[in-house]
Amino acid sequence: MNILLADDSESFRRIVKAMLADYPDLQIIAEASNGKNAIAQAENYNFDLILMDVIMPEVNGIEATRHICRYQPNKKILAITAYKDDFYLSRMIMAGAKGYLIKPFNRDTLINAIYSTVRGKALL
Repeated sequence: MNILLADDSESFRRIVKAMLADYPDLQIIAEASNGKNAIAQAENYNFDLILMDVIMPEVNGIEATRHICRYQPNKKILAITAYKDDFYLSRMIMAGAKGYLIKPFNRDTLINAIYSTVRGKALL
């Protein structure tokens, strides 16, 4: 499964890559540090899943998700954020995200969220 990891925190991206290291079927093939770059990556590569942070510079995750889903409606996007409130949850789901995962999370939670999202089972 090819994954785009979009998060403005380089240390968080390293943590996620380490969590997925024991799962050879889950490959992060591209990274983005902002929403603008996430949009460009989604246009240039074929991903099975995009892990999208909600709050990022230049273009936030909500707008990036909306743009990607408008032009590529079959993309599966799992929102990842530290924000627990319903405002961001509802905005990401309305933008097209298929799931919403709150940081911090452990490896099992992340793996379950990835497979659930790709299988079309919403995770909130």
